[in-house]
Amino acid sequence: MPDRLLLLHWNELSIPADLTAAELQANPQWAQLAQTALSTFQDVLRVRPDCRISFTKGTFHGHVAGRPLQSWLESWLGLDRWRQLRSRAVQPTSRELPPAHALECELSCNGQRGEGITRAHVAESWTLSVASAVTGSAGHYIRAEKTSIEIDGHVEVDVPNLAASDHLGHWVDDLAVWGQQLSNNHVVAVLDRYQIIMYPFDHGYAHIHVRAQDDPRLNAKYRVDKFEPLTNDRPAGMDALIEPWVAQRREQLIQSWNRCQAGHSGGKQAGPKGRRRRDWTAGQQAALAVFALIVVFKTLMTRLRLYLVGTQAPPRACRSIPPSRSWPGFWACPHPCRARRRCDRPAAAAAPRAGWGSSAHSVRACG
Repeated sequence: MPDRLLLLHWNELSIPADLTAAELQANPQWAQLAQTALSTFQDVLRVRPDCRISFTKGTFHGHVAGRPLQSWLESWLGLDRWRQLRSRAVQPTSRELPPAHALECELSCNGQRGEGITRAHVAESWTLSVASAVTGSAGHYIRAEKTSIEIDGHVEVDVPNLAASDHLGHWVDDLAVWGQQLSNNHVVAVLDRYQIIMYPFDHGYAHIHVRAQDDPRLNAKYRVDKFEPLTNDRPAGMDALIEPWVAQRREQLIQSWNRCQAGHSGGKQAGPKGRRRRDWTAGQQAALAVFALIVVFKTLMTRLRLYLVGTQAPPRACRSIPPSRSWPGFWACPHPCRARRRCDRPAAAAAPRAGWGSSAHSVRACG
């Protein structure tokens, strides 16, 4: 899957602000345009199921021709389709996006500032609009004026737009790989010592090339639409490594193949699922060795201190966990008898239900 969630930003400028409620109700064109925009979004979901619509804060309850926008959308789309649209709606605050005043620039169209087109431009994403020629949102792009602190005056920019079904046909390849890291050297992944490569304008079935970093003569090929080796000269164990990797990301590999057929670079793929490798640097290895030495040193010092305290302290009974005959245990108090054979612990252990810290454990003839 791509690394980033795809957000389409609602273009609040696509409905003219100077229209009256009577004009919107009398003209059935607006209902048709709204239904077309929703159908376009549903088609986008087939390409990118992770897609959401970002509505700027206050858009739902903001008034258009004297009525809230959600009231117009509900009347144009119907209750069921409106609920489908709203189930995919998010706000910038809920997606942890920066507030409007923190954006690096500001875009305006027809003299009106638009937060939706600004966010789409900053995120290099798309706007979702009602295809109105009056507001300039009927084409594949929306022409807008960009102003920022770094620019003297303003510059014209084109913001990608989705408002009709033909727009989806224009943007379908870009939508499929948006948010995915692209490969510049045709290497789409690295597995152990093997490089997985897809070449632009390659021929035959959709396939990958597997080359070894330490053996330039190796050039194995595997079909990806259904796993099948296409070459015979393969090292032992390579099929077992490549087959599960291809099966886990077959859809993404086919999308990368389609991009390569159009002359673009394929999308980089993640490593094997559920498998992580940790390469320790020299500094990390030295730090780990120092930490191990410190732990060993502190353990030895603790045992030495306990032994010295036991030899200098007067005889006393242990009040810790039951020790063995030979050693009282790491966390037990030192044995009061240096010889460890003249104590009455065996007799105390034979006493019924007598604990080690009870009076049954008395020190006799110790020292």
